[in-house]
Amino acid sequence: MVTAPVNDLKAAIMKKDKKAFEEGYDALTKACNDCHQATNFGFNVVQRPGDESVSEPGVHAEAVKRLADLGEGPPRAIGARW
Repeated sequence: MVTAPVNDLKAAIMKKDKKAFEEGYDALTKACNDCHQATNFGFNVVQRPGDESVSEPGVHAEAVKRLADLGEGPPRAIGARW
């Protein structure tokens, strides 16, 4: 599901093609989010850095609830807002 977008992104980086990079980044982001939706992890939304369009009230609460249901705590990832 992400192989083609990753390869396209790598090619854009190698060519130093900003437009192709942005298109590739958006395609990879969509592929990640589509997979998350398909596997019932839609609360895990990948977005461009600085893009707050998906940071709605309730998204954070839903993620915390889902992790609690799974018996897990908040992620320790760099940049995670918990």
